[in-house]
Amino acid sequence: MLDLVKDNKLKLIIDCGVDDFFMKVNRELHAKMLDLKINHDYIERPGEHNLKYWENSLKYQLLFFHDFFNENIKTK
Repeated sequence: MLDLVKDNKLKLIIDCGVDDFFMKVNRELHAKMLDLKINHDYIERPGEHNLKYWENSLKYQLLFFHDFFNENIKTK
């Protein structure tokens, strides 16, 4: 469905542990998005698909969304 992302105004973040069972799919998605020049943040860190990984990851994702909403407030 990447062909539906046209104006690049959508903020996207992909965050995956290198031992996560979704790792291969996320790497393929990241490569496709780069080919299509779709802006996104991509993060790979040690870890797997579990609570320990996501407790740490949430800090980065909350900062990502905090910055996104602050940026949109300033432009209005």
